[in-house]
Amino acid sequence: MRRCANCGVVAHADRNASHNIARKGEAAWTAGRESRVPATP
Repeated sequence: MRRCANCGVVAHADRNASHNIARKGEAAWTAGRESRVPATP
């Protein structure tokens, strides 16, 4: 468990990391960025 130094929220490290990754993905999606995943043949 990790505690945020700014707001005091306590969350499991893996759940917190997945939430942060999802937020970055959502921001990239709404910004109109293209995926770098290779196209399937």
